[in-house]
Amino acid sequence: GNPGTLLHYTTSNAETIINGFSQATNVVSFMGWWNTRMKSLAMLEMQHNFVELINKYDKLLAKASAQSKAELEIAKLANVGLGQAEIRSIQKMFKKHPPKKEDGIWEMEMGRWLDEGEEGIRAYNNVLTALESVATRAIMTPGKGDLPYFMSNGMWKTILQFWTYGFV
Repeated sequence: GNPGTLLHYTTSNAETIINGFSQATNVVSFMGWWNTRMKSLAMLEMQHNFVELINKYDKLLAKASAQSKAELEIAKLANVGLGQAEIRSIQKMFKKHPPKKEDGIWEMEMGRWLDEGEEGIRAYNNVLTALESVATRAIMTPGKGDLPYFMSNGMWKTILQFWTYGFV
């Protein structure tokens, strides 16, 4: 209804209440918590594998024309936006700040790269983008473009929230 009318007041308040229920259901169901934890786990695994790939990147390039497995490894890196220029920049950061292996898992401690100027920041952003890309692929999180329009309504979001993964 028109602003200031009883219909507008009623529908506006009803929508506010429904949106509150939608958010509360998301919190109570632990969906947001679960999603962020699973993405963090996927990023941790990717970080470990990433260090291994970067350490053997030059060998992979040398073998790439003769061995399909090496080509596959290079393609994995390229698939997340890391080409030769990006890898070289990351390798420089690895030389300045070598990754540490803790409990059998590589830890890059990328925050140290931010003190290395523009190249360190660029390397940091490239790796972060790659890790986020892998996490998003590993743990499907429906976005606005993945859901039907009616799911932007709080009532339908509340009713169908567990069906959203079927749309992805």
